[in-house]
Amino acid sequence: QKSSGSVSTTSADMSERKKASMLNYIYDKLTSYIYDKLTSKPKLPTKKYSQCVVLPKNDGTLGVDDTALSNLGKHFDNLVALMGPPGSGKSTLASTTYNVQRSTEAEYFEASDSYESFTKGLWMLNESTKVAGTSYDKVDIIDLEGLANEDSIHYLVIVALTLSKAVCVCCMERRFNFDSLKLLSTGFKLFRKLGIRIPTPTIFVQFPYDKETINLSGHATDRKGFCDYIKTKFPDLKTCNIETFSVPNFRKTRFGDEPYLSAVSDLIKRLDAVSEGPKTRTRCKYLNGVVEALNKNSPAIVADLNRKFLKEELQKHKNAIKAATISTIRTKYEVITLDKKTSFQQFVEILCPKDQKSGGHQWSYKQSVRAVLDTLPYYNPGDEKSQNIVDKLLEDTYVSPANIVKDIYKNATAAFEAVMKVRGKGLAESDTQYFHGFVKLEIQKQIGKIKFRGNTSMPYALEETFAEKKKELRDKLIMNTQGVYHGSSEYLAVNYQQLWETQISTLKTQWEEMVQTAKTKKDKVLTQGDENDHKCPNSNCGNQHSPGVCHYDKCGQDSAWYWVNKGTYHAVCDRCSEVSRITSVVCTKCSTSLACKVLR
Repeated sequence: QKSSGSVSTTSADMSERKKASMLNYIYDKLTSYIYDKLTSKPKLPTKKYSQCVVLPKNDGTLGVDDTALSNLGKHFDNLVALMGPPGSGKSTLASTTYNVQRSTEAEYFEASDSYESFTKGLWMLNESTKVAGTSYDKVDIIDLEGLANEDSIHYLVIVALTLSKAVCVCCMERRFNFDSLKLLSTGFKLFRKLGIRIPTPTIFVQFPYDKETINLSGHATDRKGFCDYIKTKFPDLKTCNIETFSVPNFRKTRFGDEPYLSAVSDLIKRLDAVSEGPKTRTRCKYLNGVVEALNKNSPAIVADLNRKFLKEELQKHKNAIKAATISTIRTKYEVITLDKKTSFQQFVEILCPKDQKSGGHQWSYKQSVRAVLDTLPYYNPGDEKSQNIVDKLLEDTYVSPANIVKDIYKNATAAFEAVMKVRGKGLAESDTQYFHGFVKLEIQKQIGKIKFRGNTSMPYALEETFAEKKKELRDKLIMNTQGVYHGSSEYLAVNYQQLWETQISTLKTQWEEMVQTAKTKKDKVLTQGDENDHKCPNSNCGNQHSPGVCHYDKCGQDSAWYWVNKGTYHAVCDRCSEVSRITSVVCTKCSTSLACKVLR
């Protein structure tokens, strides 16, 4: 219905739309449920404390609980597989291993009373149980349940060998036989046939408690002989490291049975000492490919898996070696102490000369990466594709120090310059003291040359001498500090003009003292003549000059000139104290010129 330009719907229309929406919702949920049922992997059996992670299916293939396998890789370390027929004490030993580590009495793995009451598969602690005691667990257990005469059990053995660093074969004394070892041998054979390159686990075989020997083929055989016998009887186990372990029977309950618990504790220590090799997380990732190869009976899948893990592991080691190489390079360069001005290229070449081929500075770590190959289980030297992976990863295995030591060079240069500045400041201080003494000495020499009442201005030549000495000292300072330190504003800051004025002032004072001394000494200025006869040489005059030369013009005939400095012919008037240079005089009577007599 149209009304006021808007559109509305009736209640009947609304009801139909709700029905259609509900049907679409039901359809979506139903199709999603059917899809999940057809495509998702079924959950494997679980118990109170444990769960099955890998299970043989009726069609002969293996089923894997992805969540359980993820938890295994996330929370478990140092995996040890326990195998043996039902009733061999295997599940009890598995539980006791956790009881001893966690100080608990829980039945983590339920023991089977008969061949019909157990569930085949590979069992582990469920996530909540494992997480609750992770901090106490030095080793973790996976329990292999199955019958030795079933074909699918061999697949479980291969899975156990892939996941575990050690395998414990349990055999109660009353049921001791070699079925489990035969099963293990067959598993090893298939393990190698598939090309699985996870390190071979150590095998621990149960030996009767408190016995040094057992009877094998009518001969008493000790523990070492027992291990050798196993390798002889089962050639596929010949290359394996085989050891024995023993646990006693307990009476009613294992809890509180000290001999049993002590034996299990000792076994845990031995298992903990076995090298883990690849981490559980890596083993779990690898296992996915192994299970696929087993289910499809395709060794090629394992070969591709090995190459994939080889590439990943080698790349990981390469990255670690590169990081370690960079750290080593930096450490070596950090201890370098520069004793001269050095360019960055010269700094790099101290430890890394220029490569003749590349023309650059390269620090190779190829040999270190190559050495890792021997430790990688996934490496097959005979596989061309694997070798191609290795060759590719070995191509770029060098570090250029020039790219990683710039900051170190900057610090080394700063340290060098700091040393030079300290040295420069010391030299500058000595230079300034020396220059000050030099200026004073040169001024004294120059002032010593100034005659009485001579020119007291500083000679230009002396200023040039000071400038040359300044330049000489500064050049020497710069050379001794390799151009780092040029001196501060106070360097060679000597006010020689002031020193000159001070010395001149002293000299003038001395001159004044000489004038006063002359007045006291009264060394008269006389005209030339005999000792006691100083008549005027003019025969028409005959004036007697013996009384001495007087300051006639200013002070009259009764005044007298006294010598102040005969060397410069300076004399002082005894009346007016005028100082004058006198070299000749005239007779006051006839004006005849007369030479003055200077008595030396």
